[in-house]
Amino acid sequence: MHEAAVSAFLVVATQWREVANRDGPARVTGLDYTAAKAGLEMAGITIGPDDFTRLRIIESGAVAAMNEERGWR
Repeated sequence: MHEAAVSAFLVVATQWREVANRDGPARVTGLDYTAAKAGLEMAGITIGPDDFTRLRIIESGAVAAMNEERGWR
């Protein structure tokens, strides 16, 4: 059931938006949805609203993990 969302996430997992910070590492804000859409299209992957919601849940966890690793809470 979640296979499509996980597969889609893995295809676009390099398409992050980050905000630069003078006082430390950049903060990840989430996926760049324009780039993610292009990546999915080029990979021939089509997802519907339910899988997009699941992808966003995966994204949220990844953002939290990356920011925590960078010292952000």
